[in-house]
Amino acid sequence: YLIERSLQKQAWSTPRGFVRERRLTLQSRPPIPGERRIAVIFGGPSTERHISLESGRNVVQKLSSKYEVIPLFLHVKGYELTLWELPPRLLFKDHADDVVAALGETDPPAVTTAVRARLQAYQPALSLVDRYAAQPVPWEALPARADFVFLALHGRPGEDGTLQKKLEALGLPYNGSGPAACALTMDKEATHRFVSERGFRVPPHQRISRTTWQTNPQKVLDQLEAHLGPYPFIGKPVDEGCSSAVRILHDRLAVEAYLNALLREEENLPPEARERLSILPDEPFPPKPEALIEKYLHGPEWIEVTIGVITHTEGEKVHYQAFLPSETLKTEGILSLEEKFLAGMGQNTTPARLYPENPTWNTQACQTLQREVEKLAEAVGLHGYARIDGFARLVGEGQVEFWLLEINALPGLTPATVFFHQAAAAGYTPLEILEHIIAEGCRRPSVK
Repeated sequence: YLIERSLQKQAWSTPRGFVRERRLTLQSRPPIPGERRIAVIFGGPSTERHISLESGRNVVQKLSSKYEVIPLFLHVKGYELTLWELPPRLLFKDHADDVVAALGETDPPAVTTAVRARLQAYQPALSLVDRYAAQPVPWEALPARADFVFLALHGRPGEDGTLQKKLEALGLPYNGSGPAACALTMDKEATHRFVSERGFRVPPHQRISRTTWQTNPQKVLDQLEAHLGPYPFIGKPVDEGCSSAVRILHDRLAVEAYLNALLREEENLPPEARERLSILPDEPFPPKPEALIEKYLHGPEWIEVTIGVITHTEGEKVHYQAFLPSETLKTEGILSLEEKFLAGMGQNTTPARLYPENPTWNTQACQTLQREVEKLAEAVGLHGYARIDGFARLVGEGQVEFWLLEINALPGLTPATVFFHQAAAAGYTPLEILEHIIAEGCRRPSVK
């Protein structure tokens, strides 16, 4: 019944975007004059590239109902950043690496050619063969193809200011924060230092370089224990998002194993490190030049929360609106990528259950977190939208403190992400919040 009703709805509506590709009995219409053209960039080389593919695909599908959308996959080889316009068969791949493997393919399989010949005999005006392969799109050609660029990237080079600078040089508006704020939030320790100097709370932490660790590991361990206090600690890369290569470290041996693994020079992970740290076979654990070790905030008074924030820009004045905080529920000590972004893999409760026994206290505590996040976003210079993760420390009688973990300058936009749930609670449909993000990108103040 649901499929039949959906097909009926599509048959009665004006065909757009990928719907036109699937509607074999309809000829593609030319773009409507004045229709905004939006290039959606996703993929990239980071450990979050598969989530980026999911985010990009969702954004493309949502915007295609109203705009002319160009799906662009970012491929990074060495220092070269290349864009590829994807046909539907590649856009709907499950894995970003499968897309990379298909880049450059030009000849479809014989069976595909035969089927398409039959389809074209049925509808001669249909052009399918040309849409089999991904097409390279030079950066300098982008301004002629798109009026706006929507970045659905996670990690470098999409969240560190690199692409933001590139798009500004091309004169193209884009979503999210500017280069300076992105560069800051990409570095977790620099963000901690920046916000703590401005009065915001962060966990006790220490940045450790590969050189320092290799020179005197025992001294580093002694300093960590003196600075952070009793175990457990949290180990994480300085510049990876989400939960990539993050571990709870319960003792000195665990810290030593973690730093040996993360700060290694070789690409391959030693089998003993994989076993000691319970690293799954397909789990990304790339070598890094620096690590961040934090005090693990745990206990009944600590509740992990995530809070989306958007901006409302009027000229050079930016107003911040924090969504209701969500409580993040996890099966293990660390929230996985899948639990954060994939449907059915994780749970979030909105609003967070800070004081579930007293609704008045709970509302008061949520509002306190929202005001704190708005101040923090303004201090960092975020723009458009972001997601801020941290811990709420319950003080009692509706009182709460916010302790920052990290700021996501380009939060995940998969169908299951908590950002859409929080936006819905604030009165936005998925399309409406995406349109608001686009509008904010076009209203970016010069100071940002």
